[in-house]
Amino acid sequence: MSLLKNSVIYKLVIFIVSVFFSILATASPLSDAEILAFASATIPAEGSTISNPVKPVTYPKTDADIAQDRADIARAEADIAQAQANTANEDEIHLAQYQADLAQDQASLAQELATSMKFKNISNPLEVLAEQGDAKAQYLVGAKYFGGFGSVKDSKKAFEWWQKSASQGNIDAQSDLGGMYFHGDGTTKNYKRGIEWWEKAANQGNVKAQHNLGVTYHKGYGTYGAGKDYKKALEWYQKAANQGNFDGQNNLGRMYFKGYGVRQNKAKAKEIFGKTCDGGNQAGCDNYRLLNQE
Repeated sequence: MSLLKNSVIYKLVIFIVSVFFSILATASPLSDAEILAFASATIPAEGSTISNPVKPVTYPKTDADIAQDRADIARAEADIAQAQANTANEDEIHLAQYQADLAQDQASLAQELATSMKFKNISNPLEVLAEQGDAKAQYLVGAKYFGGFGSVKDSKKAFEWWQKSASQGNIDAQSDLGGMYFHGDGTTKNYKRGIEWWEKAANQGNVKAQHNLGVTYHKGYGTYGAGKDYKKALEWYQKAANQGNFDGQNNLGRMYFKGYGVRQNKAKAKEIFGKTCDGGNQAGCDNYRLLNQE
């Protein structure tokens, strides 16, 4: 511990004592000897520590504080999920990115819940709005059930709420409803229905749906869903990439590198990976490095 004489506490004590002396000078005629005796008894010796420091006052956390803690944790978990998706192999990246996107949605929901609790004295403000037909609230309630925030995790209820929201035109709900159909989560697996909802969202600019469609046509999922169509995959990857989606950019680069749906162009692939890397995506950096090693 540094010398007390050089610390903020020491200076504060000196200030308090000096103020006290100025009061004494006007209130009572103490002698110089009495003042010095008081000062030596008040100021701790150089190098000593102050015993019995004042403990900070703590207050019990409110529901809003707890909700904010959960929101912070959810955001950290979403960041971890995204990092895992960025390092997933080609066969796993579709599901990994879907899970990462949902984690981001859940983190946003948790933050909205925390914020609403600070300003509203309603136990379930989103549920109230959802029941009244608000499409955004319906989407967020669905995400709450999907992730288990403030309730038991229930994929069927999540599906029901997202279906209501999607039917009203909420593009986030349309995108996630497509994912539920595609993976058979909360409903019977149906590639065709999943693709239909993704197309609705993608045509309105939803970047997740655009990327998902790219992967779907790239892989050719489902006999009655979408056959392999590299040109369509390239188109959707390009649209997602144009919106700054890292996965769309990386997959677009792979299409040029492999010559899928377009003439093989390794220089173009390297350019795309370089831009993705410069944007802060590690997968883009790894792809750029691998191209340099060829």
